[in-house]
Amino acid sequence: QVTATHGVYAEEKVTPQLFVIDLTCSLRPRPDLDDLATTVDYADLAGRVAEAAGAGSVDLIETLAERISAVCLADPRVAEVEVTVHKPQAPLPVPVADVDTIGDDLSVAMVDGLHLVATTGSVIALPCAGAFRVAVRRQGFQG
Repeated sequence: QVTATHGVYAEEKVTPQLFVIDLTCSLRPRPDLDDLATTVDYADLAGRVAEAAGAGSVDLIETLAERISAVCLADPRVAEVEVTVHKPQAPLPVPVADVDTIGDDLSVAMVDGLHLVATTGSVIALPCAGAFRVAVRRQGFQG
């Protein structure tokens, strides 16, 4: 969890709000040793992610998720990372329990008890519940 000033509205740039960040890191193969040096130190990673999330305001939480994924992938032991940024206090004009943005052509929102899935040219409504979030998945490549 971090408190930061991210968002498109002027009040979000000056009034800090809570952001909850979930990470799932897939690691590259490592030696079969019981040694912290052979894997990712999650305490260190959490500190670096919190620092990146609190530095410099961005308009979109998708941009924040991409920034966080870059921090994770900077560690050569991380092959892939899935970053979810929850923004539970998002100022929206309608009651919204959950919003996901995944990739360029899929958006999912929870409005008045319905899960709305929008893709190019269509909207599907399904019952659902949750918390405001954006998920970005990135792969690191060895070069």
